Amino acid sequence: MIRAFVAALLIATVASAQSESVVLEERLDLYGPISGAFLGSERTTSAPDGRRLRLVVTDASGAPTLRFFILHDDGGRETGAVYFEGDDETAYRETFTYDGQQKTTPYGAEPGEAAARLEADLEAEGRERRKRYFRADGSKYGEEDVLWNDDGTAAGWDFRRLGRDGAVQPERDASFRYDYLGVGDGGTWSVRVRSRDGEAERVEARTLSTLEEPAPYRTAASLAPGVVSTAASETSPSVSADGRVLAFARYGDDWVAKTPYVARLGADGWRVEPVPALGTVYNLAVTPDGDALIAALGPDGPLVRVRRDGDGWT
Repeated sequence: MIRAFVAALLIATVASAQSESVVLEERLDLYGPISGAFLGSERTTSAPDGRRLRLVVTDASGAPTLRFFILHDDGGRETGAVYFEGDDETAYRETFTYDGQQKTTPYGAEPGEAAARLEADLEAEGRERRKRYFRADGSKYGEEDVLWNDDGTAAGWDFRRLGRDGAVQPERDASFRYDYLGVGDGGTWSVRVRSRDGEAERVEARTLSTLEEPAPYRTAASLAPGVVSTAASETSPSVSADGRVLAFARYGDDWVAKTPYVARLGADGWRVEPVPALGTVYNLAVTPDGDALIAALGPDGPLVRVRRDGDGWT
């Protein structure tokens, strides 16, 4: 299951919200959703005026697997990039061209030569909305829809692989989605789970550095305010392997008398239900499949186990 160090970022006991400022660096630390193993990091560095400057991807050992440096014109628009793969010192170049709200990126050829390319349709604010992938001979081999949430966070993307005849190859399609485990004002977030075709693929923990807060900090965001995070105190969070079932305890003035709850993430957000079969608990945890709870009824035990039984627990 997702380990406690990730679950602890999800509950309402996070730091107070930081003041908004220009993001100088965004770091995503990547973890396996079941093992909790550290997979590596992605760090995007930007200038104070908001221009992206570079992206560095490292593996679990800290060795870079990609170094991507972005070029701009006098108006600040991205015109290309120079990048290096792994420890190879060969510099590869990309050149971006624009035609209205369409951005084109050719791959692997000198200027004027036929090359594979990516065409992306941009929204007015510059976000990508749709992508099309072409071979060097001009035939299209892929289409992609880029999805966004109303709060400005990325919702995911859908990719369709096309055959030489232009027909969609369903077995090569892939659907990616992000589940945000707490989003604050302005789309700030701390932790999200990326799923591929409905299966949790990795957990991403976000750290920011800004002009006002140059030291890295995790963005503060309460998890489901008023639903999971309330005026009471929530504690002891644990999460199922797919990131969609959260077990936690809630207490008022007496922290020993904790009431157990389970929150489930659905299409309409988090839905919280008590677990009366347990009474009050000292601590609890959800199993990786989200269908059972293990709880300590006091500081010295005993441990008890309940399982999902229809709409309740037994």
